[in-house]
Amino acid sequence: MRELRLQEAMSSGLHDYEVGEISADYCSGRVDLTLTSPEGVMCRLPLLGFRLLRVTRTEPWGPGIYVSCSDLARTDDNRDRLWLQLNSGDEVTVELTGRTEEP
Repeated sequence: MRELRLQEAMSSGLHDYEVGEISADYCSGRVDLTLTSPEGVMCRLPLLGFRLLRVTRTEPWGPGIYVSCSDLARTDDNRDRLWLQLNSGDEVTVELTGRTEEP
């Protein structure tokens, strides 16, 4: 399984990836996103030190499992925030403590 880097989510870098399993280990502060690339390659995006995990599944635009937009931003308190919007209109947001590499 290919391991993705957080920075690959910038500027819709995960466009057309299929979202699979989202797992969280509360004790260790780790979230793993399992994604499949448009070429069919299984990928894992490990996110260490999460302080917020928000996932909606209300499907305001209808069913969907593909990333239409993704981005990585720095919060005012110098934390990284990963944001994915799916083709269903649903969103996945993960806020991480501390800083990773420069986005």
